[in-house]
Amino acid sequence: MSAPLTPRGLARTRFEGVESSWPERLAERAESLGLAPSEVHMAAELAALATTDDATARHALAIAALAASAALAEGSTRVAVEGDDDRLPQLFAAAVAADPALADTLATVADVLRMPEAAPVVGAPGDDRPLIFDPPFVQIHRVRVGEDRLIARLAARFDASASDAPSSNPTDDALTDEQRAAVDAALRWPLALITGGPGTGKTTVVAAILAAWRAAGCERIALAAPTGKAAKRLAESLGGAHPDIVPQTVHRLLGTSRDGDRVRHGEHDPLPHDVVIVDEASMVDLFTMERLLAAVAPEARLVLLGDADQLPSVDAGAVFRDLIARGGDRVVRLRKSFRMAGDDPAGRTILEAARAINDGDTDPPFARRAAVEALAFEGAEACFGDVSLDAFLDVWERRAIDVGLRDRVARGRVALDDGRTTDADARALLASYARARVLAVTRTDVDRINRALHRRGVARVGGSGAFSLSAGDPVMMTHNDYRRDLFNGDQGVLAWADVDGDARLVALFDDGDAARAVPFTAIRHALVLAYAQTVHKSQGSEFDVAALWLPDRDLPLMTREILYTALTRSRRSAIVLGDARRFATGIARRLARTSRLA
Repeated sequence: MSAPLTPRGLARTRFEGVESSWPERLAERAESLGLAPSEVHMAAELAALATTDDATARHALAIAALAASAALAEGSTRVAVEGDDDRLPQLFAAAVAADPALADTLATVADVLRMPEAAPVVGAPGDDRPLIFDPPFVQIHRVRVGEDRLIARLAARFDASASDAPSSNPTDDALTDEQRAAVDAALRWPLALITGGPGTGKTTVVAAILAAWRAAGCERIALAAPTGKAAKRLAESLGGAHPDIVPQTVHRLLGTSRDGDRVRHGEHDPLPHDVVIVDEASMVDLFTMERLLAAVAPEARLVLLGDADQLPSVDAGAVFRDLIARGGDRVVRLRKSFRMAGDDPAGRTILEAARAINDGDTDPPFARRAAVEALAFEGAEACFGDVSLDAFLDVWERRAIDVGLRDRVARGRVALDDGRTTDADARALLASYARARVLAVTRTDVDRINRALHRRGVARVGGSGAFSLSAGDPVMMTHNDYRRDLFNGDQGVLAWADVDGDARLVALFDDGDAARAVPFTAIRHALVLAYAQTVHKSQGSEFDVAALWLPDRDLPLMTREILYTALTRSRRSAIVLGDARRFATGIARRLARTSRLA
């Protein structure tokens, strides 16, 4: 439970002489919403600005601020506080159960937002107030401004007419009709939107777009992706066909400052490119998309590619999904999957199960196994019921990862040559970890699985287990390190290296024909174990084998989108483990994000 809330500054003077218990009760409400103490204090400060001494009214005003913050944390840009879509009872359900009197306060929120006494805090669209009330919705002012700007910039591109495709546009007979349509849209529209599931050839389309524009004499082209991992994978997929066009993160393209508050390129200093192509666009949030639209010159072309059925951005909005729904002729859907080809039985069953989940089928076609020992590690399988994590990890270590190889690397030393190694075991271990991953919905389950596999490895090689990371462990970067050319999501393995006769712990990252070694101490703060990862973190990744560990209770976080995303990470074997009813409930639940863009 949070520490009692003590109002400060103006809030303290406003609360003197009125009911003193509601600020503490407010802290309890915020904890149930997963909000930080700072957001509780901000809500209290805002409520104190109202020119009323009515404690109930201030309480209602603070609840409106908390609700707007809670909606934003869930990815929505606004929240309804009255009418058929009123979300307050749902958001505060746990709090009302503990304090039934709160229901009466919730019922007054919309009326309080309309009170003249709330004017210092609440304004109408276009006003400069901390909260904007556009009935039945309330939202934070900076979010409203961001949406306004994005909508205006999108409208300008949607209003612009298509132009003729370059006459020199080469025709690639290897492209499908869908892919040709995607290339044509990218050449003709000021904003082109291309969506497709895993393996539908989006990277092939990017390569064809690049070839077409270059054949037309266009050289000023930028490639970008939301994360360093996605940008690096895009570069690898293109295979060096255009060495002068290096994919980069959207933030680096825009020249974003380290604190994220400023960008170099914007409306008054646009990007010097005629064509900007962004891959994995479903991961781009509202604020980043607004900055991107501002930075792309009005006469330049913008191409957004992604999978609209996957999880949207971690932060506010579901911009790509909303645009795909409303994009009309600018939208091209790629439906033919090459990764899960129809002539591949294992891939076909995964594709069929993924499509069933995406269609809302709560009983998708999985091969059901009575126990984890019966898993075949082929196609779409499910082991439902009370699954033992230890029993599953026994099978996982035998079938999915090479623990013998892991232990040899943990016991040995790699030789370095100019900071690189060609050690066969270390490179084979990197490849082994890249092929298989346990996925989970929650960070808690990821940590639990990672710790369990780490302890197993340490025990086998006779380690002390005193450290959270050890030689042989797979690791993942959690921050971008531009100086070392490492990015959030990059994955490596820890190993001992021979440095002037001494053993030094290093992190090895695949670097083409060798593995690059980075001193462990230099990047320790940015590394976490990577035997398992959240489904969110897995976006854009591809594995031969992916197992999804379901949470032990129903969570709003478990939605159709997160299950679809998890399943489509795998090419050959996709396994679901846990409670069948919770799995069906998750499939039936859509990830709902409310925004003006939609």
